[in-house]
Amino acid sequence: AARSFQPISDNQGFQYLYLPCRLKEKISIVRDKLAKLHIATSRILDIQFPTKTIVGLLVHNDYVPTIRNRLAKAKISTIDEFDPLSGTILRHPELLTLSEADKNAKASEFHTKRCLRALDYIRKPVAFSVAKTFLE
Repeated sequence: AARSFQPISDNQGFQYLYLPCRLKEKISIVRDKLAKLHIATSRILDIQFPTKTIVGLLVHNDYVPTIRNRLAKAKISTIDEFDPLSGTILRHPELLTLSEADKNAKASEFHTKRCLRALDYIRKPVAFSVAKTFLE
């Protein structure tokens, strides 16, 4: 209810924060672990694993500093240079034989599929804003 009376943020949009992880886990387990770090999991719109050792958290731009602070207190650093569109993240043996341009196209295709799948699970009013951010 309080959100209706707050001014519109100048920092509109959403972004993925990428964190290192030891293995791919169930989303519920990841959410439980984030809650133990005092991160409001209701503010995390999507959790995805672009590779086995990296987890991506989709959050609003206004919440990014809060998450970074809480992660820093737990001595967890984000991976700022990670590019989910890079062909270097592909690990499937059949894809390793592709040319660099084809690998990048395949990585982009996989990222697009992950983003579209995320939109199915986000509340409709918010999903439109997230989709706009994805297009940008």
